[in-house]
Amino acid sequence: MRIPDRYIGKTIELVYVDRFGNVTQRRVIVKQLHERMADVYCLKRMQYRRLVLNQILAFTLAAGKKFG
Repeated sequence: MRIPDRYIGKTIELVYVDRFGNVTQRRVIVKQLHERMADVYCLKRMQYRRLVLNQILAFTLAAGKKFG
């Protein structure tokens, strides 16, 4: 699922399928978008992650408490 460029720098919540088929819900800050990948900062793990865009099932702007 493509994340629009306007979400760079924003906190979003997303549902993601990892390479093992595990479905996770993540709260991340979008740092950079590429053609097939998204560089994000995971607020739970407090680490940078690179996500494959076509493995994102859904996303929305995070509500409530602001991070970053």
